[in-house]
Amino acid sequence: TLRGKGIQFEQLNAKTIFTKDKIEILDALAKGNSLGVSASGTIMRHNKEAEINGMIVPAYRLNEWINMIPVLGKIITGGQKEGFFAVEYSITQSLEAPKISVDEINSLTPGILRTFVKKTRKSLQ
Repeated sequence: TLRGKGIQFEQLNAKTIFTKDKIEILDALAKGNSLGVSASGTIMRHNKEAEINGMIVPAYRLNEWINMIPVLGKIITGGQKEGFFAVEYSITQSLEAPKISVDEINSLTPGILRTFVKKTRKSLQ
């Protein structure tokens, strides 16, 4: 896929705020049949430092269909912008030499359990 036409997205929605000091990504989602990518965070304009977090969801369209199943769909996928299997990522430091992190444990945790793990981690910090 990457060597051919690449990964195609059918839709991109992003709520952003642009100021002279920074770009705030409040809620962004790019989605297609094979992949969904969400993002939120801040990019500082003067030094191009970033702090961006999001999810990468393979087979995004399939996860959207599963999510439409009443009650059970949200339990399986974790809700909108997530999926049965999803990878949580973060991009920090300079955009010229970014530090990219992936939460491997969360990627193996299905749907609603991932949400529970995230909330538990935040309360422990």
